[in-house]
Amino acid sequence: MSDLEKGAKLHRRLGAGAMAMVAVGGSIGTGLLLGSGAAVSVAGPAIIFTYLIGAVIAFIVTMALGEVAARHPEAGSFGVAAELYLGPWAGFVTRYGYWISIVLSVGAEQVAAAAERAITRGASLHGSPRGPQGSAPQEQMQETR
Repeated sequence: MSDLEKGAKLHRRLGAGAMAMVAVGGSIGTGLLLGSGAAVSVAGPAIIFTYLIGAVIAFIVTMALGEVAARHPEAGSFGVAAELYLGPWAGFVTRYGYWISIVLSVGAEQVAAAAERAITRGASLHGSPRGPQGSAPQEQMQETR
């Protein structure tokens, strides 16, 4: 007899591996890939050191926030912790700052996805079709004659 036939219910729990995969999936997005391409073209190979420094900082902050969330396991835990340790204004700013960052990141991901789609289809980001050198097709034909 299967679990479904026994009337088993789903359990709301995530293991460490599942949470790590959610974190990795959330951090690798279209915006990151598009942004890293622009950064590499500007800074060259030195960007690797910058990313390593950023990764270390992100790791430390993530571990600290994980400890705070484990200490105060409530809905809205970062806002609750900010309110407990720093006061009600800090809790308010933390909660609404997080909400604003999520809203802005959704819009930024949409813009990045549209830009990536335009690039892969061979169009410029301004709506007109462009050739491989960035000139319009008619200008390319005149240059080859």
